[in-house]
Amino acid sequence: MNAIAQASAAPVSGSKLDNRRVMAAIVDLLIVVAGAVVILVAGDSLSGDRPGALAAVIIGWALYYFFALESGEGQTLGKRLMKIRVVRADGRPAGMGEIAVRTILRVIDNYLVGMIVMIATGERRQRIGDLAAGTIVVDASGPAVMAPPAPMPPRVSDVAALSTKGLPSSLRRSSSKNAAARASECCFIRSPSPRPRKARITPVPAFIARPVSRSE
Repeated sequence: MNAIAQASAAPVSGSKLDNRRVMAAIVDLLIVVAGAVVILVAGDSLSGDRPGALAAVIIGWALYYFFALESGEGQTLGKRLMKIRVVRADGRPAGMGEIAVRTILRVIDNYLVGMIVMIATGERRQRIGDLAAGTIVVDASGPAVMAPPAPMPPRVSDVAALSTKGLPSSLRRSSSKNAAARASECCFIRSPSPRPRKARITPVPAFIARPVSRSE
């Protein structure tokens, strides 16, 4: 029953998102190109003929766009419009480290190479950056899956109540006190009590212990 509930709650991923991923990539490409045009126009009027510097600025702008947006909620503007997001392979939100690896590899993981690798990875639909960072793209219609909280240790009162369950009311009070005492002894470490030191008896010298004879 729990396995069925978890499977139904799992976000959609894989080949079912191919169309939305392509549309999101087109939207992001248009935004990056628009920013590159602005950089080229401003660069020509300010720095003159420096194609190498302008190319570096454009690449930096493109990488910054993907890293700044995906490191927040795992969504660029295109992914937000298509309702998809980048998460870890186990479903948890991707951290800045995973997004940084995924972004840096975009230099070689372009649209053609990324499409080939996605098809090669089957239903996982991972690019080179996804394989290196351990991320996948899933449906963002529902909330992001958070990490389960750490289990809390049982309280002493819960242990006492559980041990006295089913007993008569007359015995429940005394038994709960004993159970609580035993539980507290298990939870806390007592320091060893010091051993009693034996008193040392100093022997009395013989000339003191011997009685003195009176002379008449």
